[in-house]
Amino acid sequence: MRMNLASVAALVEYLREELHSVDNNPIDIVICLGSSCFTRGNAENLRDLKAYLERYNIGVNFRACGTLCVRNCPSGPTIAINGTKYGYVKPGMAIALLERELRKRNKGC
Repeated sequence: MRMNLASVAALVEYLREELHSVDNNPIDIVICLGSSCFTRGNAENLRDLKAYLERYNIGVNFRACGTLCVRNCPSGPTIAINGTKYGYVKPGMAIALLERELRKRNKGC
């Protein structure tokens, strides 16, 4: 399924505004939406993250944003979670990376 720019903007806006809680230490998610990352999988990763967060109603605050390019094109698609940059994030991998961050948070690491 192809996503147009308006759909991507709506998903990013949803992640930015709708996901909130009393958690004062949000998880920051930056999704590269440059043309290379977008076409190689971040369109699906963005959609998957939105669906995951809606489905499980996770009780932490998320701040998500899309950026036009993180200048990591050879290693794209690229996603950063709490400042850690991940390359080669194929569709479906973003959820696993987010879950790893949530496990670290729950263990206090």
